[in-house]
Amino acid sequence: MNQNSQWTQEKWQQTTAALMRRASTDAAFRQKCLSDPRGAIKEVSGLDMHPNAKIRFSEPAEGLVLTLPPLRTSAELSDKELERVSGAGGTWSWLLNYC
Repeated sequence: MNQNSQWTQEKWQQTTAALMRRASTDAAFRQKCLSDPRGAIKEVSGLDMHPNAKIRFSEPAEGLVLTLPPLRTSAELSDKELERVSGAGGTWSWLLNYC
């Protein structure tokens, strides 16, 4: 994989695809994803995640799992948040804020 010096949309897509491929065939790497997600991502991409990014892999389970958004102190969204919700920032732009 081409080792860029920073996260881009293309780099993230390549990394997630490589993670999924490898985790589906390599039991030891799959366990690393579960126990050390940052290490697994760095192993595949060569890049560190931002220290504030929360990363977690999980095994498939029965039923639907929904992740709740952070608890807000205000019911109003900022202009930047409104852009993200409307899709103006792209569907993955929130991730780059943490990478």
